[in-house]
Amino acid sequence: MLLDRDTARLLGKIAFLGLWQGRFKESDAIFKALEANDPSRIGPLLGQGMVLAHQGKHEEATAFFKERALALDPEDEHARVWYALSLLKGGKKADATPLLKELAATAKANDVAELARQLLSAG
Repeated sequence: MLLDRDTARLLGKIAFLGLWQGRFKESDAIFKALEANDPSRIGPLLGQGMVLAHQGKHEEATAFFKERALALDPEDEHARVWYALSLLKGGKKADATPLLKELAATAKANDVAELARQLLSAG
């Protein structure tokens, strides 16, 4: 690990801020650097997948969440809900619905449960 935990956390926050501002290239570069710094952490993978999703690359995002983030931690609720969202946006509602129902009912993270409920109610 090249960066200490506090520096990596700050860079992650900057990358997510850039993501919300539409600075996809810059955010993705930071997320990739953070992944290289500590491949055991899921946050940079979530960020990279979210960059793809926000760019409208739903099939790529779906594959990324499944093959990278969920491969690292199959139980990570944030990875699971973003995977489900990517499935929905990619036109695979039948695949997303069971996962969203499970997350809406059992997620420990309130933001994940709420997002799952919103996605289910949006149809």
